Amino acid sequence: MKIKRIIKTVSPQWTRPFGGKSKKENGFQHKATQPTTASPLFLALFSALIAACGQGEATIIPANTPSNEMNTPHFIIGAAQKGPFIKGTHILINRLTAQGEATFDTTLSETVDDLGNFKIPFKATGPILIEADGVHFNEVTGQLSQSRLQLRAIYNVINHADQRTHINVLTHLAYGRILKLIRTGTPVTDAIKRSESAVIDGLRPALPIASTIAFSALSLFDTDPSQAASNGNLLALSATLYQAAILLKGTRSDTTVEAEMTQLLNTLATYFTEIGRIDDPVLIAVLKKGSMQLRPDEIRANLTQRSFAVAKVDIPVANLDSFIDTDGDGLVNDIDTDDDGDGIDDAFDVTPYLATRILAANTLLCHR
Repeated sequence: MKIKRIIKTVSPQWTRPFGGKSKKENGFQHKATQPTTASPLFLALFSALIAACGQGEATIIPANTPSNEMNTPHFIIGAAQKGPFIKGTHILINRLTAQGEATFDTTLSETVDDLGNFKIPFKATGPILIEADGVHFNEVTGQLSQSRLQLRAIYNVINHADQRTHINVLTHLAYGRILKLIRTGTPVTDAIKRSESAVIDGLRPALPIASTIAFSALSLFDTDPSQAASNGNLLALSATLYQAAILLKGTRSDTTVEAEMTQLLNTLATYFTEIGRIDDPVLIAVLKKGSMQLRPDEIRANLTQRSFAVAKVDIPVANLDSFIDTDGDGLVNDIDTDDDGDGIDDAFDVTPYLATRILAANTLLCHR
């Protein structure tokens, strides 16, 4: 159920059904009152609230609705993706002030399917913070995550029309710096652009990420052909974060891969928030090595199988080969004819992303 709440501070009051004397509880004097008849307005609002709750949604709009709200809501439509978050993932939308501060105007909802999709009514314009909190499908392993993950995004609702915005690892890396810039007087649109540029520049030493469209428009799936060239940025980074976490965990038993991934993601987000770059050569090296160990063929198969299981159709998967360099020769896989650098052309290589097995005379051999 989605609940939009406006919280007001009220003085404590203890009410008895049949009146009586005042009662003192927890150090406060509470006044006993006689029951009163509810006003017609209250009854109307209460009836509307109950009716709405029966439909799985409740919204309360205060009398002093700001001028940038309208009675007819538009929808915030998108998806929560590390890999795709599962159905029932919590989605929170908090309306921000023009200075980037949180307000009590909060909408709670959830994803509607196992591809992380959501569609949430929303009445206001201006900056909002969106947060996803739940379990996700791991695009690298093909399994559900064993722990919850929180991802955030800042989005600027610019008009009273349906808005499409996604929550993903790139929006999460940028959100803290966006808020910092807004709070120092930078207009919201400029703050978003500057923060996203800082993330792209900061990641480039580890991943050959190119300039891209707005992070909130990116998806793991190429449902919009006009965005196909940019979606691979997101998938490459999402998968690299998990592979890098495997390296960070190593053989340690006091941690998990998912815990390391969450810590890595939030460490990177903190760097971008505070200084606008990654000031840690070790982390950059780990990210680069992680990207070189990815298996794009397996990742594509995992996401394709997931989309078919949920939507009963093979949704095209973003092309991460445009943004990773498996053999580290300076050529991204898309233009490299020998991705694993084993001397065997990809067209004849049984495992084009692994340099340990090749195809020669129709026989699998070990390449040393």
